[in-house]
Amino acid sequence: MSEHGADPSDTTALILKALGSLAKRYDEIDLDADSRELPLSPDSDVDYTNDRFGRLEALSLDELNALQELLIQMQTCLLPSLQQQITELLQSLDVADLENSPMPKVLDPLEIISRLGYTVENISAFLNAIGPIAVNLFQKPEEYDHAYGGLKKYRCRHLIEEINELVRNRVWILVRHLRRFIKLRSKHHGSSSRQETEETTSKLKILIGGIAKSTDASINDVIEYIKKSDLGILQDEWRRYANDLDATLTVLSRRADLTELYEQELDSSDEDQSDGASSSTDGDNQDTNDPSNPEKGVTKISNDDREIRLDANFTGDHEAGQSEATLSTDSSGDYSIRPQIIKLAQATIPLIKLIRIYFNKILRTPTGKPSFTIGTELSSADFTSIGHKTGSLSCETGNLLNLLFYIWDCDNEMDEREPKEVKEQCDRMCMHFDSCMKTMCSYMISSTLQVEPPISGNHFEAWSTILSEQFSLADAQFRKALHDFEIDIKM
Repeated sequence: MSEHGADPSDTTALILKALGSLAKRYDEIDLDADSRELPLSPDSDVDYTNDRFGRLEALSLDELNALQELLIQMQTCLLPSLQQQITELLQSLDVADLENSPMPKVLDPLEIISRLGYTVENISAFLNAIGPIAVNLFQKPEEYDHAYGGLKKYRCRHLIEEINELVRNRVWILVRHLRRFIKLRSKHHGSSSRQETEETTSKLKILIGGIAKSTDASINDVIEYIKKSDLGILQDEWRRYANDLDATLTVLSRRADLTELYEQELDSSDEDQSDGASSSTDGDNQDTNDPSNPEKGVTKISNDDREIRLDANFTGDHEAGQSEATLSTDSSGDYSIRPQIIKLAQATIPLIKLIRIYFNKILRTPTGKPSFTIGTELSSADFTSIGHKTGSLSCETGNLLNLLFYIWDCDNEMDEREPKEVKEQCDRMCMHFDSCMKTMCSYMISSTLQVEPPISGNHFEAWSTILSEQFSLADAQFRKALHDFEIDIKM
């Protein structure tokens, strides 16, 4: 860890000092600085605003090209160097898990810290160079940054946020624990409690190893983000929305199965009670229906993450072969709307599946390639608009199902205003679906088109028209189911 003839304590002090000074090499940009109030006792040497990034003119083509070169360096050089230097630093300080690492060379930690500081400084310089795109109060690059590539405003802001998070909550925490580790180890040589110190340093090594792995993963995430196209970033969101819809359909199916299973058990129980009533005494009948024992007639069915408790008071008889939903009642006159609400929830399945078809269609095909792609360069404003509209559609779809599940959970305590809320929530979902269709028709084209589009016009527009027609039919079916539900609960 030190050269021959050097005092180990002096070397340790130099290493600690070098690690402690790393933070000065990174100038963190606060994207929200201009919306914050100044501290009560501001430091005159600190700029609490982003005024330094203000400029009246847009970036010139030469400036933009120079920044594009720096962005490539970030992806291919600076961020990979940061990963490598952190690994080398851990090895040089005997912190790395050498069993899972190649045999290291003899490394000088002071030299590595010096190179690490240079790398951090260059990363900081790049972020400050793109500051006029991210936080320029005098320009709105989001409206004209179509040709900015990986330097569009929304991407610059995301990079600054992610790298700030990486440095602040990964690298600096790692450095802090390394300094603690070095101090403990230096005390170990003259300590009487050698075993206790060794145990502490061993635990600290495990902690440092975990932080190093998460740091490495975070750096990889930033590198992958730089590589992605605008469409690739949007598709990550759409894939998450499609997965959410899959999960929603699974939950809906389980609730429907749960309701059907309980009704079958209740029917069987009612038949048994009916058969026994003909041969039992009045006293026995009183015993069987004793309301003082609330555990009678209770069924508990495990539903993965939680246990759903169903009481006999919340479900009731179904006549064999009955085709229409009726309110379930028990002997005390209490009723359950769960069979009706689950039928209403099931009426959303065609709507959910059509929305899922929409997301999957702009995601992938059986060959793994999307059927459609973006036919023009997006500005940051375009990207934000598309992201907001598709995100709102996913959100409102989830809100509709959550409302129906809430009514299901409340059962006969349902508020009379809730059917109206269901209708309003469905209105919002349909509005966002229509908005998505119209917006995406402006940007999406078939990914299989060659040079000229066919005479029939925009394939996405033709496809979305068919999907919208099917969605309207599914919506009409849901509205009818909601109308029937309102009639049932008023009976």
